Amino acid sequence: MVQPRHWGRTVCGLLLGIALLVPSLAAATGPAGSGADRTEIELRRTDALIDRARDEVAGVSGTYAHQRLRQATEIQRDAWLEFSGVAPDLRRVVALTQEARRLALKAIEAASIERRAQESVRGQIDRAEVRAQEVAVAVRASGGVLAQRLLDSGLQQLRRAREAWAGNDPRAARLAALALSLIERAGSAAAGASTALVVAEASIDRAEALLAEVDTRLAEAPAAADLSALHEQAAELLERAREALRRGAERQALHQSLRAREIALRLLARLQEQPSAADLLAALDDLAALLGEVAPGIEASGNAEAQGHLRQSAEQMERARGLVNAGRIQEAVTALAAAEALLREAADAAGVR
Repeated sequence: MVQPRHWGRTVCGLLLGIALLVPSLAAATGPAGSGADRTEIELRRTDALIDRARDEVAGVSGTYAHQRLRQATEIQRDAWLEFSGVAPDLRRVVALTQEARRLALKAIEAASIERRAQESVRGQIDRAEVRAQEVAVAVRASGGVLAQRLLDSGLQQLRRAREAWAGNDPRAARLAALALSLIERAGSAAAGASTALVVAEASIDRAEALLAEVDTRLAEAPAAADLSALHEQAAELLERAREALRRGAERQALHQSLRAREIALRLLARLQEQPSAADLLAALDDLAALLGEVAPGIEASGNAEAQGHLRQSAEQMERARGLVNAGRIQEAVTALAAAEALLREAADAAGVR
């Protein structure tokens, strides 16, 4: 990864430097600077600033900085073409190079902001790593299966965050936040917190991260009406999950968040953004936890239809796991959706909430 450079430069310093240069542009058309020599000096100053912007932008991935640099380069090229003509319009040359200089400055500022954001994410990753080491001790001591599962999931997200940060991937911040959240949930489970509460909280955390990923993909290109409707449905389910959690209805919160995640996974698949195996396995783990919560009530109801749906749901979950392990992600998403729907139908038929 390209490491941040030029940290001694501040945006204010850049603005001051440019402010000192810009007045001379106006002078290029005045009596003291009306000649071609003076205009050429200004053009070369802009060239130097664009070179500096190119160096600053090289290590960042944000499109804004790269777009401003490209625009600055194109306008500066036009300025030089005008200047090199038989009868150049020096006022137009000055106006063009001044605009190119303004855009180059914007590129430098955008690159600086992105680098600071990268450093903030790096700090968040470092904090998550330290916290994971602390929580791991408590998890081992507790011997809790749920705590270990959450810690493993958090560590997996942490690895993804590191890789994203190293690749200047903007998803690094979201992955780091999710990793830290799951690690903290593992700590709560190890400390004896309610299983239903911890699972519901973790599921909501994952659903929020997954829906944020969908938001990013939808913002990149116009979405079909049905995709927008599905997105709204997932967002509404997630809000219901949060509200249920606030009321202390952990099972309902888990159920709603799982439905939101299942829709988000389908949306990613429709947007040709393959969900990760980690996201699918986490969703399956939480769905299995919900099945464990409601299965006793469904079995006790004596409702044959509900019991049949329960068994089919478990079968679809196992099928989905096999598909994930085989790398057949799209099919796994479909199997997960079927498992969630069957479990919901089983609970409804048995009157279990």
